[in-house]
Amino acid sequence: MADKTIQIKGLDEIRASFANADSLVARHGRSLLRDVSIYGVKQMQKNILSVGAVDTNELIQGIHYEIKNNFNGISSTIRPNDTADKYAWFMEAGTRPHWAPRDALQGWADRHGIPVFLVQKAIAEKGTKPRKYAERTFKEVKIKTDKEVPRFIDLVIKDL
Repeated sequence: MADKTIQIKGLDEIRASFANADSLVARHGRSLLRDVSIYGVKQMQKNILSVGAVDTNELIQGIHYEIKNNFNGISSTIRPNDTADKYAWFMEAGTRPHWAPRDALQGWADRHGIPVFLVQKAIAEKGTKPRKYAERTFKEVKIKTDKEVPRFIDLVIKDL
């Protein structure tokens, strides 16, 4: 039986084009994350307004994103700043009835002309309603991301 030889032409060129794949994925991935994160911040701000979780605009103005490198690649976090973070979860999830601290409510009560004791009493009896601005935002961001991933893949392949 005669020896058969298979020759692959262009293999060196293919290897060379994949040599920069990691940097392309990182560059286009960071761009995708930035675009989706900016969208997410804007959506969260809109959703905070739409559920009425606005008093001093501190929560709306405090929403930001941060892109970090990690062991898997890169990730983005959309979150409130440290000041707004102290109460953001309570706005999102609501609370069961409890006696809220006077200091946490005094500014709100004063701005709305309601004695702070009455606000404390209402929260002690009813708790607070969940506002679900973040849950809604993350659903919207997932839809946006799912739409953008094919574009990301196309860009990486085009640049290979």
